[in-house]
Amino acid sequence: GKTVHIATLMKDNGVVYALEKSSRKISKIKDNVDRFGLTCVKIFAFDSTKACDDNCGPEVGHDKPPFPPGSFDRILLDTPCSALGQRPILHSKFTLQELKSYPTYQRKLFSV
Repeated sequence: GKTVHIATLMKDNGVVYALEKSSRKISKIKDNVDRFGLTCVKIFAFDSTKACDDNCGPEVGHDKPPFPPGSFDRILLDTPCSALGQRPILHSKFTLQELKSYPTYQRKLFSV
């Protein structure tokens, strides 16, 4: 939803890069992009913690991850969460170890 919303706000101009690890979510994004006829969205199955790489040169036309630092005008970081916040899910299949891993992973995304 967020990717399509941003692309429509941009009136299908420019480029929206969507990085997602989950193939199910990638499929859902692709379906929505197609449904709305958007051409500015580029979707990649990629680990966002590796989205930028200092070793990437600033060459023109660099249009797939990893990207050189400073490649974007804006970034929407939709970090994975436990869903235990404002509208908590009362039952979950998460283990305690999985729940404890979220803050570490989220911090990694901010340092990218």
